[in-house]
Amino acid sequence: AALGTAELHDQAATLLGVIGSPRAQEMLAIEAERQDLSADQRAAALAALATSVDRHGLLLGCGHVRAVATRYTLAAGPSRDAAGAILEVLEPLDPARRALRPDAPLARPTR
Repeated sequence: AALGTAELHDQAATLLGVIGSPRAQEMLAIEAERQDLSADQRAAALAALATSVDRHGLLLGCGHVRAVATRYTLAAGPSRDAAGAILEVLEPLDPARRALRPDAPLARPTR
């Protein structure tokens, strides 16, 4: 209900960003794409989603991520920008794009 109130939207989004639940991330992703919100409100939801993903990892279901990716692929204009912004938040989680870390430090022989 607080997300629907303009005066409380940003605070509610921030609160959802610290709750580690799939539903909280889903609500933030939905808010970040809503075209009826101001750009500042969408940015607050996106920032909260980034905080949540950074803190708790990706909790969104694969169906929701696929839906965002599909909207990005099929949309144009602001809708594409909103979906693209969400995918940018999720991009560092893609194993193919992460830098590999060695399992152990490199050691040189002492002889």
